[in-house]
Amino acid sequence: MSRRGPCLSSLTSQQFLALLPDGYKDPLFVIADKVTIDSQEMPFLVIELECKWEMRVIPSELPAIHANLSIGNMDFGEFAESADTDGVFRGFRS
Repeated sequence: MSRRGPCLSSLTSQQFLALLPDGYKDPLFVIADKVTIDSQEMPFLVIELECKWEMRVIPSELPAIHANLSIGNMDFGEFAESADTDGVFRGFRS
């Protein structure tokens, strides 16, 4: 007999946010969804929790975003404005 957990694959980002426990303190919520798994770059869906902004981010850029938001050095919009035309943040271009 197979035992499976609840199916989360059809949830929207807002439905995921509703599942966060009270007191969740991190400024970001990161989701690995079908887009993440199907892409060679594996761009995670990242949601900034204060304003509920979201964008896709390649894994190597997640630590810089998290660190800058955590210390108040930058805001999520600065990263979002630098996302490529496909909506994925791949770092700041020189």
